[in-house]
Amino acid sequence: MDSDYSVIPKKSYVELQSQNDTQNPRSSTKPHVKNLSFDVEINKESKHLSDQDSDDGDGDGDFDIVDYPLIVNVKPNKGSGISGAVFNLTTSIIGAGIMALPATMKVLGLVLGFVLIIVMGILSEISVEMLVRFSVLCKAESYGEVVQYALGRRARVLSEICIIVNNAGVLVVYLIIMGDVMSGSAHHVGVFDQWLGNGIWDYRKLVILVVVVLFLAPLCVLDKIDSLSLTSAASVALAVVFVVVCFIVAVIKLTEGKIEAPRMSPDFGSKRAILDLLVVIPIMTNAYVCHFNVQPIYNELEGRSPQKMNQVGRITTILCIVVYASTAISGGCLGV
Repeated sequence: MDSDYSVIPKKSYVELQSQNDTQNPRSSTKPHVKNLSFDVEINKESKHLSDQDSDDGDGDGDFDIVDYPLIVNVKPNKGSGISGAVFNLTTSIIGAGIMALPATMKVLGLVLGFVLIIVMGILSEISVEMLVRFSVLCKAESYGEVVQYALGRRARVLSEICIIVNNAGVLVVYLIIMGDVMSGSAHHVGVFDQWLGNGIWDYRKLVILVVVVLFLAPLCVLDKIDSLSLTSAASVALAVVFVVVCFIVAVIKLTEGKIEAPRMSPDFGSKRAILDLLVVIPIMTNAYVCHFNVQPIYNELEGRSPQKMNQVGRITTILCIVVYASTAISGGCLGV
């Protein structure tokens, strides 16, 4: 008769481990591991184990396979901690748009601008918690899967195209900023020109190419977003240093009377002021965009749960509100 079952080799071994049950007097604190051979000597091993159970005060001499389940020798996958998740999510939020906040503060005024920064942060945090709850409900592994579950496949494709365009645009902005800082522009001298003088190292296109190949490309080939936690921490640290420097300079100049006190309320006295208010809307609404990175960060979170991810989102929101408010207020005072 044909059979789909194969014969187990005589010298095959399987690792058996006893379960730790605090309510079962038969269980011990240390796992009892045996390598059992699939041959006639297994009866001897079973008898030896049952004798040990009898010596422990248990009269049951039967070998219960339930107490020795099969285990797989696989190392647990260590996920990301809360700090790494906070740094990655914060880096997704804080970007080049931080430089536009002082201009919005000048348009909105100190009070209204500060209130809007807090309100937008709270709304973003609420939306992140809703996204996490819905992704757990539909068992989605990415932002695209959440969109597909809610709106269909076409909406998923459209959302992924928008994410690609958004990230590509942000990359272009960063490359322009790095080119201006390192190589300079028509309005100022670059860092390389100040340090090393004019030369091939000051060539703008070459500088951008080196940055892309040596720094950005290696970060793009990493498999896990948790691998970026160190660079994200460095990015957040640099942003905090920038904010602290701006804030200290603004306080010193304001104390010395070299700058005027910032306006507290928006100006509606001219048509230009109203148009400036319309420009502020996209800056404030996109200040906390990070939702397409919530799922990858949540998937790699160690001991993941909606409550733990909500904690990550709240810490991130508080950190971003502090950074945004400090940058906007200090930059607005300095007239940036």
